[in-house]
Amino acid sequence: CYSPCGKLSFGQWGQGYGHAPQSEEARDFCCPTPPVQPEACSSGPVARALYTEAVHRLCPSVYAFAYDDGVGLAQCPAPLCQ
Repeated sequence: CYSPCGKLSFGQWGQGYGHAPQSEEARDFCCPTPPVQPEACSSGPVARALYTEAVHRLCPSVYAFAYDDGVGLAQCPAPLCQ
């Protein structure tokens, strides 16, 4: 099962299309920053994809796409992680 970004950007194993995540074809589904900002990603087509709806319904605590939680991947500041 591929995410919308994975389906558009993976080209190995004869699956997907091999577009770069930043490409015009994939960027609204992969949400690379830049050029896509978190707000645009969360209101874009990936947020309404059937895949996203299924992930939210079946696995409510799992991210379906970048910025699915509204802020993207959280990172711990270096001094706190040591």
